[in-house]
Amino acid sequence: MILAIPVMIISFGFHNMIPSLTTYMDHARGKLIKIVMIGSFVPLLIYLVWGALILGIVPPDAFRQTIDGGEFATQALKSAVESPSIFLLAEHFAFFAIVSSFITVALSFVDFLADGLKIKKDAWGTFILCLLTLLPPFLCAMVYPGIFLTALSYAGVFGALILFGIFPALMVWRGRYQMKIGRPEIVPGGRAVLGFVLACAATAIILSLSIFLGLWELGS
Repeated sequence: MILAIPVMIISFGFHNMIPSLTTYMDHARGKLIKIVMIGSFVPLLIYLVWGALILGIVPPDAFRQTIDGGEFATQALKSAVESPSIFLLAEHFAFFAIVSSFITVALSFVDFLADGLKIKKDAWGTFILCLLTLLPPFLCAMVYPGIFLTALSYAGVFGALILFGIFPALMVWRGRYQMKIGRPEIVPGGRAVLGFVLACAATAIILSLSIFLGLWELGS
């Protein structure tokens, strides 16, 4: 279960979309809250149904062998149900799950590069931004086709937990208690909630790193 934490965080790591959504929604706080709530609940519901389907149908040993062999869970589902229509549905689900994540990350990264590199989003500028966003992962996927599953774990630890867990809590802490900005508190709880977020993120990072480095074996 601990190994699933980084993947779970990266699966719900929508925070990188907030700057883009803020611009698209013209800084309308009510719309942003609605988008975040609905956009979090719908994937959660889908993931719960998908998880229950896989864990309820596929035998644990078959599922483990499929994952260890570098295959997707849909291959284990195909062997378990022996139904072409169910397998086709599962394949489409897996495809759109990956594509939808890729599109949102690419969109936010295009806006990030446009802001950081001061590139105007006209026709030529958008082409350059899309090239900078899409070409590196395309080349990595061509050189190492199995990099997606490996990258999910490392991105969850070094990317999502730091960018979406450590940094936001530290930024809010500094803004509230050191710089005294005095903005309305959207998330209540004060120092206790911020400390809890930092502690959870740090604990997940330490546990994941200990497993990756072989300092702690699963089941021990």
